[in-house]
Amino acid sequence: MARRKLPLAPVVKTRMGRRIVRNGAGQTVHLECWGAKTTDGLWDFEREESPGTPWLVYHTPSVADGSYTLPVLLCGTLRACRAFAAGLDTETTLARLKAPTGEWADALALSVKAETP
Repeated sequence: MARRKLPLAPVVKTRMGRRIVRNGAGQTVHLECWGAKTTDGLWDFEREESPGTPWLVYHTPSVADGSYTLPVLLCGTLRACRAFAAGLDTETTLARLKAPTGEWADALALSVKAETP
């Protein structure tokens, strides 16, 4: 079965680090990416400098204006982050996360209901 091609957002790798890997023949040094951002500047991806940690996806404009500073998504690979950033559901995911919850959501719903004729 052929692998389906996903559209991927173009990125610039912002943080790289060396990692020593021990194998049967000795030690080799690999470069690993720990941070990246999309070329349009909308999305920022980062992870801890430890193998196997998840990638955190941040919406750069929301972090800058303080409206939403938490990660929008956790991904297992940079490729998955790039696929999310290129997808069509990024704005709906962000809107869902920014939506008020709890008492604030109830108060907002009541105020909207009161304003509608």
